[in-house]
Amino acid sequence: MCGIVSVIKKDWSTTLNFSAEKAFKQMLFADALRGGDGTGMFWKDDKQNRVFYDKVPKASWEAIPLLKNLDKLAGVAQWVVGHNRKATMGVHTTANTHPFHEDHIVLVHNGTLSNLWELEKEIGNCDVDSQAIAKLLAKQKPKQALEKLEGAYALVWYNTNESKLYFARNKERPLWIVESELYYFIVSEAELALWIAARNDIITTKVTEVPVGKIYSLMVSKANKLHTNVVNFTPKEKKITYHVPQQSYYPYNPPQQSQQVLPYMRMPGAEKWFVIGDTVTFSFVSSYVVNGVKKIRGKTVDAPVLQVESTVTKDSQTLYEYGTILEGTVAKVEYTFGNHVINCINVEPQVSAYKSDNGLMITDRILNQLECKRCEACSASPLTDYDHAHVYYNANSKEHEFLCPNCNKLNLPSYYDKHFAM
Repeated sequence: MCGIVSVIKKDWSTTLNFSAEKAFKQMLFADALRGGDGTGMFWKDDKQNRVFYDKVPKASWEAIPLLKNLDKLAGVAQWVVGHNRKATMGVHTTANTHPFHEDHIVLVHNGTLSNLWELEKEIGNCDVDSQAIAKLLAKQKPKQALEKLEGAYALVWYNTNESKLYFARNKERPLWIVESELYYFIVSEAELALWIAARNDIITTKVTEVPVGKIYSLMVSKANKLHTNVVNFTPKEKKITYHVPQQSYYPYNPPQQSQQVLPYMRMPGAEKWFVIGDTVTFSFVSSYVVNGVKKIRGKTVDAPVLQVESTVTKDSQTLYEYGTILEGTVAKVEYTFGNHVINCINVEPQVSAYKSDNGLMITDRILNQLECKRCEACSASPLTDYDHAHVYYNANSKEHEFLCPNCNKLNLPSYYDKHFAM
């Protein structure tokens, strides 16, 4: 989960004022709730007619003092786009922080692709999936490029050859347009833009969710007016690989149904939930030694329960107690001996975690699935209060769902039992 914020002047013959500059800075600061692994921005300089960018692999409260141009936007920039990174792939470095610059494309991305390996056959190796999107857009038209992406994405990018600012999304990630008389705010969370606009006496007039399957572009027309163009595209549906589960050899996994039924059961593969670079949260079960190499074994803390294994490095000989909650980075996902096995690296104890009212630990995997969803009972907006919501795993859709705190107070947990067979 990452966050996108922006302030775009409706009249590109003028520049942002100090109120708009202040609003952007405050949005970039508050948007760290969506990601604290990196902060960046890019903007169009009206005087030099060029696009510049700056980024720091730190949370916004540490990065903002290091973004030297953040206090110099007023009177200079026609628009500015910011990004707060939640690392789901790749290490925390300046190079992996947004925005990404490839040839004539500067881009920010919220989401995670599941077909990076396919794209790399066409564009070469990439450290992170967001870099792959920028490379693809630098080589192909937006419609052609976006229809090759599989996974989750909300995108804002600028093409310096065309002098166009683009934005688009698929159904897996949110993107909103909040309007005032003078500005567009293109943001991941409409509520954030509305709040910050009100704090800076900017009166908003309209809120619109960016439609799925539409590529918007903004540019100055021959009449020196801001022109909006829309191109349709068909988002690629995520592939799901199915396997026939077999009897587990590990005592902590729940028993499957009788052997006669097993050949007829079908279950999505672990690649539906994890890709390389994701963060996996799991509880420690046991340790063992293979050919002199010490390894640990665990199980994911949220449904569906998957096996996790990791090699213990010389630098980390910590002995964990049974049930200790750990986090690691997915290095490989395998299917062996009838089980999905997630091999991970960089294992560390988890310092803190959200838990819903029924005790379910809210991991990155659950956050990514809930980000665009609404309460199953009343269709309330996406969650902000996880402690008092009722989050559960829908065995039919293989996704997590939730009842908002208000519906949960009405004693509606039986709602999902009635509608979804577990």
